[in-house]
Amino acid sequence: MEETILTAKDLKFRYDPEQPDYALNGVSASTDQLTTLLDASTQIQNGIAQLDAGAAQLDEQVSYDAYKAILKENGLDLDQLKDGNAKAMEQLEQLARVMPQLKDVILLLKGSSANIDAMETYLNTVHDGVAQLHAGSSTLNSQYGQFDAGVRQLANALTGMLGNLSVLTDGVNRALLPMALGGVAFGLGCAAKWTGIYAGAGLAVLYLGVLYARWQQKRPGFWAEFRTAAIGGVLFYVLLPLCLYIGSYFPYWWRDPAFSLSDWWQCQVSMFSYHATLKATHPFESRWYTWLLGLRPVWYYRNGYLPYGTKASIVGMAGPVIWLVGLAALVGLLWHQVSGRGSRQGAGVLILYGTQLIPWMLVTRCTFLYHYFPSSMFCLAALALVLARMKHVDWAKKIAAGLCVVALVLFVLYYPALSGLPIPAWWADALNALPSFGFY
Repeated sequence: MEETILTAKDLKFRYDPEQPDYALNGVSASTDQLTTLLDASTQIQNGIAQLDAGAAQLDEQVSYDAYKAILKENGLDLDQLKDGNAKAMEQLEQLARVMPQLKDVILLLKGSSANIDAMETYLNTVHDGVAQLHAGSSTLNSQYGQFDAGVRQLANALTGMLGNLSVLTDGVNRALLPMALGGVAFGLGCAAKWTGIYAGAGLAVLYLGVLYARWQQKRPGFWAEFRTAAIGGVLFYVLLPLCLYIGSYFPYWWRDPAFSLSDWWQCQVSMFSYHATLKATHPFESRWYTWLLGLRPVWYYRNGYLPYGTKASIVGMAGPVIWLVGLAALVGLLWHQVSGRGSRQGAGVLILYGTQLIPWMLVTRCTFLYHYFPSSMFCLAALALVLARMKHVDWAKKIAAGLCVVALVLFVLYYPALSGLPIPAWWADALNALPSFGFY
């Protein structure tokens, strides 16, 4: 067989000067989508907070005592009326022995008292129902706050990731603004929930990885860029987030000017000690390896004031399509990485997913399914990445459409369990698809 030798003059390379612009446009579009996601999450949280405030107001105002107070302000005291009716009936019953025509008056007074008793029973029943609604809305408000914190952790990680990607196209010096915005998002995430620090570990790995990739480009002036990146890393991802975290305690100072940094530090020690030494158990706690398949949902609320044959609950649970199919996509990305066929995008998704999940493997206190919510966001990212890289675009579109349909059907079926909507008992029992569910 004849051997063919290629030399440099035989090779031709084509450089597209607009290629960096394409990459930056993609980064800009992704940043806009993250902003839209955060705005939508904020609007939802505000709506839930308004619902909870309305339920609290109803809980306070809709009661027999409130009804009596309003009537009393307008000159009618129901307690005095009932007492007066009772005394009048006692006297009239004695007179009725000699004046039978008074029996009609006695019946009228008894009817008046019965109406007051019926109104008291009715309003107290309504108040109990409103109190249950308030309890459910408060739980929903609290739990959505945790979900919103997870969304913001995802945004923190992706914002930092997008900022890092611009380093490869524009260099470190022209990527300072994305780096700074990533640091702001990271600081806000940590201020919302300590688990935002987990995202910081993923950002650090990506940060160093992108710098390594930049070094591999062998462009002049790299070490000057490296010094800038080192200073920017400390400034934007250590000092700035720390200032934002401390700033989140300003309401403490506003309420009590004597609140000091020593008090602030004691808050941190107290919180860490609580979580590090917590020995409590919970019937719906679960370990991290059950989260991957969503085996143990968290039961938040049950309405026990419904007619026989009707049930209502609120539960935090997995989205089967995103969690299960997304987990398969993550396994596929991992296989491509270890077999040498991976990509930077795939590595980034795996790193961010792992840094959100791995710390929970080391936690010994009771944990819950919702701790996996930040990691599950990257199941969706992995699924989107796998579909986008399929060779047969038509198949990818059909698979994506099919998954959306299945997700929509499951959402409709399980919406009562997510919202507390009363449904027939047979429907509620059918939603307990696994023995580990048990939320009705």
